Parts: sequence; C-alpha cells; structure tokens
Amino acid sequence: VKSSGVWYTLVGNDQVLRVHTCTGNETDALADDGEHNVTDNLARGLDFDTQITVYIGDDCSSLVCKWGNDDACGQQSSLLWHAEESQRYHIYVNGGAVDEAGDFTLTLEPQDSIRTERNSFYSSDLQPLLVGSTVVSTTIGPKYRSFEDVIGLGDINSSPQTWFSLEGTGETIALSTCGKVTDFDTAIKIIQASGSAFQRVREGQQELPDCRYEVGPVELYVNQTRLQFPSEVGGHYRVLVHSSIRSGQGIFELAVSEMN
Repeated sequence: VKSSGVWYTLVGNDQVLRVHTCTGNETDALADDGEHNVTDNLARGLDFDTQITVYIGDDCSSLVCKWGNDDACGQQSSLLWHAEESQRYHIYVNGGAVDEAGDFTLTLEPQDSIRTERNSFYSSDLQPLLVGSTVVSTTIGPKYRSFEDVIGLGDINSSPQTWFSLEGTGETIALSTCGKVTDFDTAIKIIQASGSAFQRVREGQQELPDCRYEVGPVELYVNQTRLQFPSEVGGHYRVLVHSSIRSGQGIFELAVSEMN
C-alpha cells in the first residue's frame, strides 16, 4: 500500500459489480488511453491519482487481496468482479503514489448487461461482435461442456468458456483481450460455421510485453491475448474466450478491429 486510504464494505448478491472513481462515461472508463494528466483530472473535479483494491474476509486480521486496479480511466481506477452471494467484500481506496491523498467520488454499479450465465453456442441470442467495438463480459458462471468437445473438435481444457458470434467482412479481423479490465490469463479460439459443419480457424494465447498488465498492488500479472485471422465476406464465426490456465476464469474486455 502506497498511501493511506478509506475502507468500504459490501455483501455480495450474485451480481457482476463495477466500482470506480472515474468521472467520464462508461466508454471513457473502459477504453481510455491512460494518458490523462493532473490538469485533466482537476478539470473533472478530482485532485489526485486513485487506486482501488478489493479484499475478501470476515475479519480485518485475515483479509485476502483478490483484485486491484490503478489508472483504468486516466489517473482514476475501475474494477469489475462477480460478487458471490453472501460473500463479504472490503473495498480500499487510496492514492496511486506515495503519500498522495485528496477528494474522490466512489461509484458502485451493478452490470446487468454482463451475464453470469453464458448462453449456449446454438442459441439465437449469442452476443454479436461488431468491428470497431469493445465488449466487457465474463467466463464466471455455471460450467458447460466445451463447445469443441460437443462438435467433435476436441476439448481444450476444463476452464469455463464464453462465446460470441461474428460476421466476416472479407478483411483481416483482429481480436484482443489486452486491457486493464481483463483480470485473468486469457486465450481466444475462432471457429467457422458452415451449415452443420464446423472448422477451427485460429487459436492463440500470447504473453507479449505490451499485453501483460498488473492487476493489483501485490504485483499479480495476467497474460492477455491478441489474435488476427483473414475473414470471409458474410462468413459466420464463433469467437471463444477462455482461460489459458485450467479452471481459470474472470472478467475480460474483448476489442474487435479490422486490419486494413
């Protein structure tokens, strides 16, 4: 801990929650370039750099650090996590630099749009991925059989998976979980559907220096993934996000772009 701070406590209710000190809109908080300076923060009504850490435990003498964030939105911080039913959480807000202190506004928001139960690959309500967009989702929730196991392409591992639909554009499409929202080691798989046939197109898990983030004051790092593939015009694809570590799970952001 770099500086003194303020403690808050809440009890989970089986929701995905976002706690933050950001003052912009949701898009700014998730897609900020991280280059705001002190003058920018003063203009937003803030006067110091904040850091957020979430602990679990029933006794102050036995708290366990679970998640942390510093500078998800400029010099302010944001955290997403699945608050389990009846679990007690302790939220600590402090300065991001030594002896830094000041005024802040802490906001807690339920993220109803993030499902804790992942939909079936075969269902009609798969969340579509749009080129130029970034979505926030989770692999936390009931565990299903791997889709690859279901269609006979072989199981990847036992970690929970979340999948999306994507329509090809005829250009090379890039997918990335790199960002300060993602809090676990990720891997991406792309499967193309043609009628009743399925074909694995591309898969990957990378540990690039610029795609590795510190997620807490305890210097826990997560390795995230960038992947690109040549898409067919009108091609129907499924994008799977899962953990590169067996049984791993968490919150992630997934950015979709076109490589011109």
